[in-house]
Amino acid sequence: MFKGLTSRIGFLPRPGDDISVFVLAPFGVSLALILAAFVALFFAFGFWWPYWRVGDMDIWMVYQAFLMNDGHAQQYFDHPGYLTIVSLQHWLALLKSAGLIAADRLSQLPPLADVAGSEKAWMTATQAARLLSLGYACAFIALFGVLVRRLLGDWQVALIAAFVLAFSSGVMMEGRIVRTELISATLAYAALLLCLIAGDLSRPLRLAAILLASVCATLALINKVQFLFLLMTFAPIVFSARRAAPPMAARTPRHLFAWGCPPLPCCWLFLPHLPYLPDFSTPGRLPSGPLSSGRRFQSIRPSRSPGYWAGRWRLASNGGAGPAASSGRSPA
Repeated sequence: MFKGLTSRIGFLPRPGDDISVFVLAPFGVSLALILAAFVALFFAFGFWWPYWRVGDMDIWMVYQAFLMNDGHAQQYFDHPGYLTIVSLQHWLALLKSAGLIAADRLSQLPPLADVAGSEKAWMTATQAARLLSLGYACAFIALFGVLVRRLLGDWQVALIAAFVLAFSSGVMMEGRIVRTELISATLAYAALLLCLIAGDLSRPLRLAAILLASVCATLALINKVQFLFLLMTFAPIVFSARRAAPPMAARTPRHLFAWGCPPLPCCWLFLPHLPYLPDFSTPGRLPSGPLSSGRRFQSIRPSRSPGYWAGRWRLASNGGAGPAASSGRSPA
């Protein structure tokens, strides 16, 4: 929290002031105040939005949780969003058992003719999902602040970094909707900061930090496969951030070779799959290649458009096949 906002008219520090002029309270108290302001803004702007306000991906994720709580298999695999969907599934089941929401599964949704009841069920489920996203966002901000403090050794700089992250447009929006990026971003940032911190630890702790970072990076990739491109940058970032590294002019070819080698395995793993990526220029066309028809990469396909899902739901409402139709309930 900033003293400049309350103790003076101008927002800029005076010449000679250090960074402490921006800090109102110790690290723990200031971080709690940041989170309190973040939560207050969430309930002021976002929690009460209609359930259809941000259909991408609120409706999709809630619908997947409804399906899985009803015993059906997951139908959305584009990200693939495993952690987001499974955590939302159990969160809705917990709230339903406590009597806080109207429905946690597809078979409990009101019939199509009951428009008011259906809207209430979807609204309460979507608000519950937004509360879960709020919890993830608060955990992201707190974890980021703690790890940056451990990395830099300056709690004041870490506090300002957490403030900037908390009130950035991306985190503010992700905390109000249900998307797969939030969990993956939390895990990916944690993995990167743990790798940077590991350089200052003793050997046993360094190995433990790298192991934990590997787990975080793997889980981030499982929840949103597009984070592969972000994870590919970790090796050059970590190896170029070594504090005791010699200046560039003094580095031998051996140093430059060691700096450039870590990204190569990532490139080697990714480049062979380029010929088998989906052909997005032709809707519905799958990649043609030996891997496309085999047992590997069976879920690679062009992303389904909103019109596709609208058509499926319309078919279900008209008595077509599928979980929504068999239950006689509206998925949206």
